[in-house]
Amino acid sequence: MNNNSNNNYEDEIDFSFLFTTIWNSKLTILLTTILFGICSIFYALSIPDKFTSSALLQVQSSNANSSRSGLTSQLGGLASLAGISMPSGGGDKSFYAIETIKSREFLKHLVTFEGVKENLIAANGYDYKSNSTTFDEDIYDSNIKKWVREETRDTKIIPTYLEIYDYEYNQNLLITKDKKSGYLTVSYEHYSPQFAYDFLNLIINEVNSVAKKKDLEESQIALDYLTDKSKTIAQKNIKDSFQNLLDSQLERLMLANIKDDYLVAAVDSPFIAEQNSSPTRPLLVIIITFFGFLSSIFYVLFNSHLHYSKK
Repeated sequence: MNNNSNNNYEDEIDFSFLFTTIWNSKLTILLTTILFGICSIFYALSIPDKFTSSALLQVQSSNANSSRSGLTSQLGGLASLAGISMPSGGGDKSFYAIETIKSREFLKHLVTFEGVKENLIAANGYDYKSNSTTFDEDIYDSNIKKWVREETRDTKIIPTYLEIYDYEYNQNLLITKDKKSGYLTVSYEHYSPQFAYDFLNLIINEVNSVAKKKDLEESQIALDYLTDKSKTIAQKNIKDSFQNLLDSQLERLMLANIKDDYLVAAVDSPFIAEQNSSPTRPLLVIIITFFGFLSSIFYVLFNSHLHYSKK
């Protein structure tokens, strides 16, 4: 019973000691917190704004796509008669669209367009008066449009698409899929609201172009194969099947040539953001100020503990 009383008494003494120490050092804690608060304001204001443009996309699932799996199945059966192995098709086109956009090969294609590479790797702000991106002059001289950074063991003077992919592209690109509707939300964040808008439009246009080109090439190969094989087949039923396959491939070619939104179509198009998406300056100021408050308390208590330990 006495031991418990002593422990409780010691706890009360410790708590009282902590409270007294903090209260006696309240001016130090207050000044430190204010200092952190002022510094946090300057720091938050020094961070350049970033803007996000986003779009809601519907993955195209046309009749051509649905007939393709049947076409592949029929072609596979006919090809097996000739001893030829055909790859199986199908799959969710939304995953194909997502992985294409996120791929290194796709970025390699995107950086071939004028202005993309320097905006992705050398941008450091936005000039509202001229409505243009500002660049780090130690990396890219925008006046003479030349890369000026020093070459190191890990980086070249002109950035490679692999460097851009690892440090800029994936960090600022976000793609999500709605499980119910299957729609894709694609967004890109950048210092320039205009570039974020232009770049997102470029992504959408080029993923359609890349998918269209791929299907056109595959259809042409299939047409050449079917046309060549149909000449050597005498059986009417097999010849009719080849003709049906030819018609399907011709329809596929027609759709690929006339449709601009071949893989994805914009339900809600990209926009030029009017408000910045980051940084959240009030939250940043609150976090840093609170950190300063806690740090000052820990410093006061630690300093007091050292002082009494020496006695």
